[in-house]
Amino acid sequence: MSLGLCPLSKRSWHPRHGQPLMAKPVSGWLENQTASIFGKIPKAFLYAPVAVLVGALIAGTGRGELLFRSIGFFLVALWLSVDLWAWLLRKKVQAKNLRWWQSCKFAIGWACTSILLIIVAKTVLWGLSNQFEDQRKNTWLNLRLEHEPGIGTSDPMFEQFTVINAGDFDISKKHQLVCWVNLAVPNEHGGLAVSNLATSEDSKGDVHMAAPAPVLFVPSDSVVHSGGDVQTHKCLQYFEFLHTGCVDVSVIFWYALENQQDVEQTKTFRLVAVNDGNDHFTWSKQNKDDPHMFCDEYIHKREREEGIKPPS
Repeated sequence: MSLGLCPLSKRSWHPRHGQPLMAKPVSGWLENQTASIFGKIPKAFLYAPVAVLVGALIAGTGRGELLFRSIGFFLVALWLSVDLWAWLLRKKVQAKNLRWWQSCKFAIGWACTSILLIIVAKTVLWGLSNQFEDQRKNTWLNLRLEHEPGIGTSDPMFEQFTVINAGDFDISKKHQLVCWVNLAVPNEHGGLAVSNLATSEDSKGDVHMAAPAPVLFVPSDSVVHSGGDVQTHKCLQYFEFLHTGCVDVSVIFWYALENQQDVEQTKTFRLVAVNDGNDHFTWSKQNKDDPHMFCDEYIHKREREEGIKPPS
């Protein structure tokens, strides 16, 4: 029996002569400084449950606490960035990939950090947009309209309309109260009805009318403060009816919040006043988008009785 030696193949083991399997990471000045900073961070802050806790606190603050939410999002982004950089700077690669890794790890780190910061900025802007929307909604829902007759008369053409800001935010000088007369019918022989006419008065006392062109709103010279401040106007007094039979009017309040003057809004209140025949008027609120003309019945009645001219 004879023994022979097996020839060495390409897959045979070769001695490493003291060379490590993985190349040691090369540490530069920046890496050393970063490692020094990371070393001062308590290890408890690098645990995943900390990020979960921060996220829960963010969710618990609600949309109104924008400052706390922004800080929370920044802390989460910082936590992720620190964890990423710690992994990048400590990662070991094979010797053949060492040069490539030295060139790319900073690009990867800064790219990911930049993306995280952009996400945080976009999230904060989204939260700010939601906060502004909540402010506009709060003001719109808390705008109220009240009206009372003029001194010594119950005629609705001398009615005094008051818009009350019962919300939590101030309304800027960009505001005005306008009356859009859908239909106004006099209670007199041969009287002429009025329809589709807007009337308003600016802070200088100048009267503005529009029919049927779009209303041109004119800013005021004062702010309507939150908590119950008012804007009052007798916007129907410019029609010289001896006696009024029926009025269908949309009271339009144009405004912009003090901290959002670029966002203009309107709120419309529609009211109808009908003469019961004894110069006593019954007021009712109506849907502002209802196409029905609520004074039509009164017009038909007057046409039959007095021959009143219908509106053109």
